[in-house]
Amino acid sequence: MTDIIFKMRGDLRDILHESVVDYPSKAREKWIFDWPSQIILVVNQIFWCQEVEEAFMKLNKGQANAMKVHCNSVLHALPIGVSFCTNLCMPFDCTVTLSVTCCCIWGRSHQSC
Repeated sequence: MTDIIFKMRGDLRDILHESVVDYPSKAREKWIFDWPSQIILVVNQIFWCQEVEEAFMKLNKGQANAMKVHCNSVLHALPIGVSFCTNLCMPFDCTVTLSVTCCCIWGRSHQSC
């Protein structure tokens, strides 16, 4: 049983690596359908954290509107996620899509946007 667990972890690690490499190469609305839902959530969080860190670094370097620019890009992605849900038949797909875009909804609640 331990061998199975190690094999599964290795396979998930490989899939995660492949999906991270693939993420920047295509539009998000196409990329999201190429990978398992848990991988989508993890990769989305990786890139979201990276983008927020980059915005903070720009802010520290004196770019006063860095967070606003980031917030606007996140808000731009929100309608794409919502349109997935209105056009899909599968409730699970809709749940995954909404989970992926939940950080976008968070951004909308902030006054700086």
